[in-house]
Amino acid sequence: MLLDGWNITDPEVRKVLTGIGHKDGALGQIDKTIKLALMTGDGKPLTADAIRAAWANRDVEGL
Repeated sequence: MLLDGWNITDPEVRKVLTGIGHKDGALGQIDKTIKLALMTGDGKPLTADAIRAAWANRDVEGL
């Protein structure tokens, strides 16, 4: 439901975020990662690579 709320429909982006959702603090991890990816994306649509980069920049465990 969280991904639907963010209007994320790209299957690859959803797959990466679902993987993040299996970590501790799932909803917060997803939300913070999406926000960071959007802030650093210069208004471009989210991509799986952007999500991975945001996750890595958050200095949490590897994806």
